Amino acid sequence: MVRITKQISSFTQKDIQELFKNTRLVVMQPPLLIRIGPAKKSVGRLLVVTPKAVGSAPIRNKLRRRLKSLFYQEKFYSLGKDCIILARQGAGELTYEQLHTLLLNTLSSSTTRTSAPTKLPE
Repeated sequence: MVRITKQISSFTQKDIQELFKNTRLVVMQPPLLIRIGPAKKSVGRLLVVTPKAVGSAPIRNKLRRRLKSLFYQEKFYSLGKDCIILARQGAGELTYEQLHTLLLNTLSSSTTRTSAPTKLPE
């Protein structure tokens, strides 16, 4: 399992460019944009982009840790999907439960989703 944790968030610059080309936007809410596409490796991977507008370094790191933890604990890597999460201003204020609900709804239904965007939990 230790190898999977390192593979989940390991990207080269070329991987990132290809990932942005091969993913589609499935969630477009003010604090988070989520793009999902087919996995290029044996496990799905997660790329979290947190600009300074999200908050201070501890807030950005906390958000990254929460998202990676959810991705690993819920075994989303086994779905065969690569995921990009682009955080926006206000994303640092989301609770763990809100992030969990959003990721669960988005990734578990991404295979059946056509164009309806996912709404953030209240």
